[in-house]
Amino acid sequence: MTGLPTIKPDTDTWDWGEIVVFEAAIHSEGFEYAFDNYKPLFRRPELRAIEGDMGKLRDFMDTHRALLEAWEDEVGWEAYDKFYDDHLEQHREESARRREAAASGSPS
Repeated sequence: MTGLPTIKPDTDTWDWGEIVVFEAAIHSEGFEYAFDNYKPLFRRPELRAIEGDMGKLRDFMDTHRALLEAWEDEVGWEAYDKFYDDHLEQHREESARRREAAASGSPS
């Protein structure tokens, strides 16, 4: 699909972690439930532009699924699991921070 942002596997970037965690939620719960309950909190502007658009985010994830699977195979289960757990905790903290900022009227 044209017009969608691209991303490369990089365990040092926040957005790659968001994709890994969101893909796991999709795999476990299905796309619509994951979108409603585990939406990614991207930092790159071009990714933030699609995080709230179900159709564009679905297309983005579909486009990057093979890349995700190849990365999972490359790093192995233990490294994947540790990365996932570490990023999930960071995601929860960021989500709480954004909720608090929204409640207080501060920019996120």
